Amino acid sequence: MGFSPLRLLATFLFALPFLSANGQVKDTLSHNKFVVSDIFVDGNYKTKKTIILRELTFQKDDTIKTSEWGAIALRSKNNIMNTSLFNFATVDTVHLSTGQTAVTISVTEKWYIWPTPILSIEERNFNVWWDQDHRSLEKVDYGLFLSDNNTFGLRQILKATAQLGYTQQFGLSYTIPYIDKHQKGGIQFSVTASQNKDIPYTSVGGILTFLNTPENTLKQEYTARIDYTYRQGIYDIHYLELNFHSCTVNDTILKLTYDYLPFNQLTTNFFGAKYYFRRDLRDYAPFPLTGYYFDFGINDYGLELLSHPFNIVYIQSSFHKYWQLSKNLFYAAMAEGKISNNGPEPYYIQRGLGYSNDFVRGYEDYVVDGNDYVLVKK
Repeated sequence: MGFSPLRLLATFLFALPFLSANGQVKDTLSHNKFVVSDIFVDGNYKTKKTIILRELTFQKDDTIKTSEWGAIALRSKNNIMNTSLFNFATVDTVHLSTGQTAVTISVTEKWYIWPTPILSIEERNFNVWWDQDHRSLEKVDYGLFLSDNNTFGLRQILKATAQLGYTQQFGLSYTIPYIDKHQKGGIQFSVTASQNKDIPYTSVGGILTFLNTPENTLKQEYTARIDYTYRQGIYDIHYLELNFHSCTVNDTILKLTYDYLPFNQLTTNFFGAKYYFRRDLRDYAPFPLTGYYFDFGINDYGLELLSHPFNIVYIQSSFHKYWQLSKNLFYAAMAEGKISNNGPEPYYIQRGLGYSNDFVRGYEDYVVDGNDYVLVKK
């Protein structure tokens, strides 16, 4: 039987709906995902493009599902903002004339070089200064620090500090976040010199006891530190630190306490080492609403080196969790602790509860000196 033109036309008309449907399926599938053909960055007048690309959770030529793009773009935007280099950032897609899909990143840079005045209270917290120090201006520090927070556009930080007041301090630090082409390893150097005429040397009933000698310097300190950082992926960072401490105290301290410096000396010089790990999966680090944060550190003071060897080791860790309970309601909780393998430690090194952010709400006026503690906050 021959294959007439009429039979061919009838066959084509019969198959047309199926061909059209098949084409629609292929079309729909192609819009379920896209390939990142290129990544364009705009607004980075000083910051190098590689610094921004380091924060993205995707790369050029990656295939991304359209249903997942919103979450990927938001996470990348938050990572860029968490560098503290920009006031604003957006991550979006753009369809090119070639039919390909690219990603555009627009940023608004901060002003990176800042002379910043120092005016701070030299106390553990505001409550102590208000209640126990009776708002004394003698416990106020003042001065200036000059910082470049994006040296060479590579997120490097150069900072110089000149401070007077309660603690007279001068320091210099330089941070290089990336020293290898894969942008994983970084290094930091810092040196400081400081002195005080008023220092705490013990605690009684949870209240710090101070010695004040306006005519004499009670404590002089010199510290030097070098840190190596390794950024594993985007959210995990490892720190390895080697430091050196030199401290000299007035002989009046020896008449009041026997354990301020190691071996009750007037001067001590010692090395220290520290390993620290941090995982930060908070949505926005300065004001987190969701996600979690975890850190873990091992500190070793002394390292059994120099003329009067000693070795003090302690472990410290914390965990912070943030939840969104409803549209405008959020909840946070944290737990942290410290444990040491030593007996009584020199007061110069020892830190328990009540210092920095390690305090119990409602007991800000008090300290709990000791080697070990556990603290839970909600």
